[in-house]
Amino acid sequence: MNEDRFLGFSAERAMASSTATGGGGGGGGTVGAAAAGGGSTSRKFKLQRESELRVEVGWETPLRLQLMAGTAEVFGTELPPAFWLSFPPAFKFAVSSFACCTCGFCA
Repeated sequence: MNEDRFLGFSAERAMASSTATGGGGGGGGTVGAAAAGGGSTSRKFKLQRESELRVEVGWETPLRLQLMAGTAEVFGTELPPAFWLSFPPAFKFAVSSFACCTCGFCA
């Protein structure tokens, strides 16, 4: 199964290095109870300057996004730092960064 689909979203293109939150090395993973088949799943992405991360929320559950460091925007609106934003199931959006940023996702 595609790992990104399991997390409830699809990162189609990240012109940045992506890092899983605690999933052990090697380009991605799951965290905590989700790895055992239940609970929520989280993932962290680092975006480089002038990059974009495209996101497709899964059909079953909403997705939460938090700007952890730096500056980024969604649909031209700057994201507030350390604040969780919720996106409904089947929603598509892109996180854009003109400077470096780190974003956390939780499904």
